[in-house]
Amino acid sequence: MKSLRRSNIAPLVIILASIILVFVISRLITFSIMEWKILPKFLFAAFGDFRLHHFVYGNILITITSFLAIGLGIRKHKNWFALFYGIGLGLVLD
Repeated sequence: MKSLRRSNIAPLVIILASIILVFVISRLITFSIMEWKILPKFLFAAFGDFRLHHFVYGNILITITSFLAIGLGIRKHKNWFALFYGIGLGLVLD
């Protein structure tokens, strides 16, 4: 088994940190709009009766980063891909 080096662990730490941070921020924004009534409701993207959930944004980010990193095999900016992938996962998991 290949030993883990710092360069191999960095994207994993970035993904985990961004998931946790985005999850917490998303929960705070949602609660301050829906429960605490601090932020205005127009912050939710809505088209008539249809509200665009942050789950959709997360899936779009995951799809784009996966396509670029895995499908095209881009390895040069793996920490950036890890960040956007973690943000997408945080939005989906919330």
